[in-house]
Amino acid sequence: MWSYIESHFDQIIPTYLPLAVLGIDVFFKVMLGNRNLHPFGGDMALCGFVVYLGVVLHLVQAGPALQGSALTSSIFGIIGALLVWFITLFLGSLEVWFLSLLAAFIGLYTSSLCAESAWSMLSR
Repeated sequence: MWSYIESHFDQIIPTYLPLAVLGIDVFFKVMLGNRNLHPFGGDMALCGFVVYLGVVLHLVQAGPALQGSALTSSIFGIIGALLVWFITLFLGSLEVWFLSLLAAFIGLYTSSLCAESAWSMLSR
């Protein structure tokens, strides 16, 4: 089984990682009571997190591209994107339109920032 996972790692991560993160997102939404458009910011932040995490895992698997401070900043970037996801989900769970709109802007900015960081990491 482990040899199958190792030989198909480049196919498993892009397929099952987003599905697992989506399942976790649905769990937290149900737990926080988000069942309408209020958690949109959390969804955007989550999309950015998945893109960034996928690129970091790809670069770690591809070889010694990330070492030292680059790996440390990538780990802090992943943790930061997760924290923004939790914050935007919390703001959406309050179901106040101003806070939900603020969370949407924060989530959209986070998604854009993660995509830009991922693209710059891949284009090196």
